[in-house]
Amino acid sequence: MMRTGVPGGIEHFVAYTESTAIAAAAYWVSRGITRIIGFFWIYVGVLEYLQHFSPGHPSIADFVASALGALCGRRNHRGSFASLLEGRDIRIPPDSIAASSPLQV
Repeated sequence: MMRTGVPGGIEHFVAYTESTAIAAAAYWVSRGITRIIGFFWIYVGVLEYLQHFSPGHPSIADFVASALGALCGRRNHRGSFASLLEGRDIRIPPDSIAASSPLQV
């Protein structure tokens, strides 16, 4: 496994901050930010639990760093393009699609 030379907790924090920001930018409209963060917390918990089967690897500190990273990913998402659309109704009304469609029946 390749390492960056940065302490593991910081690697976990940065990885989950960016992963959550990307997922939030893609799915915040349909899933909601709370669900996305919750998914990452469950994911982190499962990964840390599974590391109990690998000697010397599970760490509460890694879980905390990853979970905080996921939580901070929400703040990172706020600066993304998707946040410009937050609170706006971006759906196209069906009647406007039918009116502009060249294939009307």
